[in-house]
Amino acid sequence: MSDNIVNKVTCQSCGSELPLNHSGPCPKCGKIGKKIVAIVSEGIIIKESKIWVRRREFIKKNPIFIALSILIILGAPILGNFILGPIGIVLGIILGFGASILGLFAVIKIRETHRGES
Repeated sequence: MSDNIVNKVTCQSCGSELPLNHSGPCPKCGKIGKKIVAIVSEGIIIKESKIWVRRREFIKKNPIFIALSILIILGAPILGNFILGPIGIVLGIILGFGASILGLFAVIKIRETHRGES
């Protein structure tokens, strides 16, 4: 903000300009009384700004982990049946659960956030 103050002192009777610190009668007309005018002007500046956030979410797939987990889930019980019989099927199912955990790493959710101001 900027402040400008203008002071003006004049004689109340004749209107002639007097010094700011004048006291006593007017030097021009000799009468007593003065008129003081103070003008104050101010200015203000308004600025607008915007803050924005952009979010993007997507899923990134890892095809190697997907193929490997499907191969283990489907192939382990069949291979276990040929090698060990019924116990091999149980071991194959256990390996299938392990492959399910491996499958969690096959898909990753990614969230990108960009912030800015304009």
